[in-house]
This record gives sequence, C-alpha cells and structure tokens, in this order.
Amino acid sequence: MSHNLRRSWPDRAKVRVAVFVACAFVAACALQRLEAVRVTKDSIGGLQLERPLSDLKTLAQNAKDTSVARLDSTWPGVAFHYPDLTVVGAQRGNTLDVSKPADLWTLTGCGGRLPKDVPLCANWQELTRAFGGAGVGSTKSGPAVVRLCGLPGFEFQLDVNEATVGSLDASRDLSRVPGSARITKVMILRNAPPDCG
Repeated sequence: MSHNLRRSWPDRAKVRVAVFVACAFVAACALQRLEAVRVTKDSIGGLQLERPLSDLKTLAQNAKDTSVARLDSTWPGVAFHYPDLTVVGAQRGNTLDVSKPADLWTLTGCGGRLPKDVPLCANWQELTRAFGGAGVGSTKSGPAVVRLCGLPGFEFQLDVNEATVGSLDASRDLSRVPGSARITKVMILRNAPPDCG
C-alpha cells in the first residue's frame, strides 16, 4: 500500500502543475476579455480598417458575412465578434467584394474605447467633454445621429430622437441633446466628408 502511495506522488505533482497552468491560462483569458478594444479611425483592436476584408477575415475565425441597414439601403458586410462588442465592416452596393476594404464600420456594444479612453457607450456629456460639442446632427431617419468636429470620421447614434430633442437637421446646434443621452452605435466612415471648416 505504502509502495503504491510513494509511486503516486509524481503523478500528483504533475496534476498540480497541470492545474496551475490551466488556472494561469484561464486568468490570462479573463484579463484579455476585460481589456476594452481600442478604437481609432484607422483600427479596431487588431483590425486595420484600410486592409481588404479578405485579410481581416483570415485574422478572425469567428468572422461571418452579414449586412447593415444604412439610410434607405442595405450594405453587405462582414461581422467580427469581441466580448460585449460586435463590429461590422460593410460596403456600398449589393455585392460584397472581400478584395476591397469596408466603406463603413459599425460598432455596437460597450466592449471598446474611443480615443481619449472614452467608452463606446458613453453618454453625451462624457463624449462632448472629450471632443467638444461642435458638429452636425440628423434626426430624419429616427434616432439622432451626430458627427463631432473634434473626432472626424466618426458618427454616433444616440438613444434620443426628434420627439425628444426636435429636429437636428435645420442647424448645427447640438445643445438640445441632453447630457444623459447615450451612444447606442458608433460608425466609422472611410473617406468621410469634412463637417467642420
């Protein structure tokens, strides 16, 4: 009996090492999940936005073809999934051409950070504190969509509409947007026209 016990100690040591390695791996994965995806006008996490969609699909095993509603049309695209964040790169037109980059990127969820470390689902007060309140907006398609001079190339869909803030289409006055209005979607436009000059 004691002979068998002595022989089992190396096996127990191996189990302890395996458990330690597994715990370290799980902890590293948990930390990776907690880190917010960094978002700039050129990149979302490891996705370089000027690259062809085919290149980006090879980097992400979970990439899936999808589509995005844009104004009065639907654009084909590719979805990339992160913890608490869905990113879609979409192209104008009816057919997806993965040999080209996306024309539009949409981000929904809270698992990312804009420049200046602003959360993707920040409220209007946090957003304008970081980037200023100058910009243009629209409420004609439903939810308010705004572009800020201090962060060119980005559009922000907010959880307010014309019934809440009045029309934003007639002027450049965004002061009617309440500070508590929250971002529900972020869009990054390739070759976006300048709104401020």
